[in-house]
Amino acid sequence: MWMASPVTDASISSDRVWEPVHGMNVSVSLASPASVLVTYSLPVGADKPHLPGGDFLNTPGLPSSGLGDFLGSRLVVNGQAYRQSGSHVSPLSSLERTARQLRGMLTLHLPAGEHTVIVQWKRWGNWVRSWYSRPSLSDGFAQGRAVTVGAIYLTLQLSSPLSQAVAARDDEWQDIRGVSVAFSYDPDDPLEPKVAGKS
Repeated sequence: MWMASPVTDASISSDRVWEPVHGMNVSVSLASPASVLVTYSLPVGADKPHLPGGDFLNTPGLPSSGLGDFLGSRLVVNGQAYRQSGSHVSPLSSLERTARQLRGMLTLHLPAGEHTVIVQWKRWGNWVRSWYSRPSLSDGFAQGRAVTVGAIYLTLQLSSPLSQAVAARDDEWQDIRGVSVAFSYDPDDPLEPKVAGKS
């Protein structure tokens, strides 16, 4: 397992440009092909001008409303960005500062060798003065960020569709389109599957 959890502050000022988040990059060395699970957690804050009555009472669509501002994040593995790892947040609140959480995950089958994992972020809009990550905030436990990579040297089945899915019926459990996996296992394998709550 590999992890990066920087304690330095980071901020982004460029508009509509993907940039690496400072310190959120990992180099991975695999001795053999493996299924890799990558997860990240990125708490962020937005510093913006004050609007009397808060964002929700101001006219939507105006630059001063803040409704067009977003911050997005994604994972890049070996130079390739993956949409299914993306996350985004909005700065809307009744205060000048707001806190949000960016989170994402990605599962890949990677060959043996050296690999790089990077978390990037990108901002849209210019109403927010700055987006930032400050692990030193408060007592040091308020905005810690981290990216973790775990390698599984067994077959891992996954489904990560990029198609749209819609829940159209009320009060009814529905299958999410494309999110299903069929698998089998050898009952003689010593690594038997476990059921939650049982040993």
